[in-house]
Amino acid sequence: MALRQRTVLHLVHRLTFGGAERVLVNYLNGSHNHRHVIGSFFPADSFADEINNPDVQLINLNKKTGNDPRIPFKLAGICKKFKVDVLHCQGWGTYLEGLLCARILRRQTKFVFAFHGKTISDLGLLPRRRILTQRLGAVLGDAVITPSEEMKRDYAQTIGIDRKKITVIHNGVDTDLYSPGTDAGIVRREFGIDPDEIVIGSVARLDPVKNFPGLVGAFAAAVQKGLAARLFIVGDGPQMDELRTLAIESGCGNSVLFAGRRSDVPLCLRAMDIYVQPSFYEGFSMTILEALSTGLPVISYDVGGTHEMVRDGYNGMLLSDKEDKALAEAMLYLAVDEQQRLEMGKKGRALIEGNFSLAGMIQKYDELFSFSPGEENLA
Repeated sequence: MALRQRTVLHLVHRLTFGGAERVLVNYLNGSHNHRHVIGSFFPADSFADEINNPDVQLINLNKKTGNDPRIPFKLAGICKKFKVDVLHCQGWGTYLEGLLCARILRRQTKFVFAFHGKTISDLGLLPRRRILTQRLGAVLGDAVITPSEEMKRDYAQTIGIDRKKITVIHNGVDTDLYSPGTDAGIVRREFGIDPDEIVIGSVARLDPVKNFPGLVGAFAAAVQKGLAARLFIVGDGPQMDELRTLAIESGCGNSVLFAGRRSDVPLCLRAMDIYVQPSFYEGFSMTILEALSTGLPVISYDVGGTHEMVRDGYNGMLLSDKEDKALAEAMLYLAVDEQQRLEMGKKGRALIEGNFSLAGMIQKYDELFSFSPGEENLA
């Protein structure tokens, strides 16, 4: 069935390195059924170079810090200029401005809101004002997107969003780009890692919700119990200096490698033997998907929608005990069992190929945005 071509304005806080932003860019690079415009509150960084679809237009909105009453009107002007059919807001940071824009346009433009995850401050009780605002937006909007069934259940329960209005679109991964390979030595040689060394790795923005201090602490505890491995952390963020200091103070500074932000993440993943995601919360982690697609066993806490892709004892280890001790024991267990690692890696790769392809994700977003005239909502 041919899809109706629409113009979609994707609103982001800042187009920069992050899971939700990568989901968006992956979608834009593969979507050719619709016209796409990105509105970024703050100037995009070099991550914008990842967009290789020449038909995508990027507009920096130059938002002032804090509340900026100009933004909803700027957005309304962009919607009129580009004849936008759908306003797609990414995350709470764009929610209110997007909702006000939709009200200014008097529902001439469909309003879609996407939840992708939580910050460290979101893990406690949400402020009542935010709950009421999000609930109102869901009532006035046309669709809500979550990347996992667990997030759908969570937001329906905690915010009171009608489940019928929530569409689950799992994140998808490019299985050709993220695949097992024989080029693991490229990155290993760069960082002085011997071919026979066990590498335990993680890729993320170094942000408090990702719990990298917990990972470094668990790794140090495992080393004290006899773990012979290197910890390879890929990513940058506000906790970098703290983590470097922690690694030294824990006595394993020489075994912890910080790669910083990299453009060759597929190669970095191939340099690993085990992937660890120590986060306090994940909606539906892109980096876990990419690690599984690369054929790596994954160790993760059972948070958010992680259990929808990591099956304990099948393609990794899913830890219900969110303590450093459990993480350390899991690393020790997989580090000494090569056959288990290989079997889990093969099963993880097969799971991704069968259920979480990038093409499948793109198709579902395209179908959602290609609504019929007169439809009350898109879900």
